[in-house]
Amino acid sequence: MKDSSGYYNVSLYKNYITVADINPLNKTITCIDAFHNQRMFKFGDIIEVNSRG
Repeated sequence: MKDSSGYYNVSLYKNYITVADINPLNKTITCIDAFHNQRMFKFGDIIEVNSRG
C-alpha cells in the first residue's frame, strides 16, 4: 500500500544474514539470520549486498 509520499509502505530487512541457497531457476535467495529464522528473497528485492570477506 502506498503512503502519502507515493512510496510503498514496506519494512526493510537489514541484518547480518548467511546465504543458505541461491536458486537461479526461481530467482530466489534463501538466507538464515542469527536467530535461525529463514528468509527467502527474490533477486529483484535485493538492493545492496555487503560481503564480510
